[in-house]
Amino acid sequence: MQALAGTRNMRGLHVAAVCDTTPPFSVVTVCVHPAGVSSPATVEISHTAASGWRDTITRPVDFAVPLFWRFVTTKFGLTPTP
Repeated sequence: MQALAGTRNMRGLHVAAVCDTTPPFSVVTVCVHPAGVSSPATVEISHTAASGWRDTITRPVDFAVPLFWRFVTTKFGLTPTP
């Protein structure tokens, strides 16, 4: 059984829990900000709750996958399978 559904656009990747079937949905969004002349590449991961409350964290791109799963585990109660 699939637990997450996702879509992408120019802004980033948007993921929601499949068990959440009544809108508005809670969504985890992943956005990559490329490196600039004086700044390294970063990833911004945010959770937008159905209430509209937004929780955001920005870190170097090396932290993208663990940070994504931390948000999914914390916000949706889902854990990755090895």
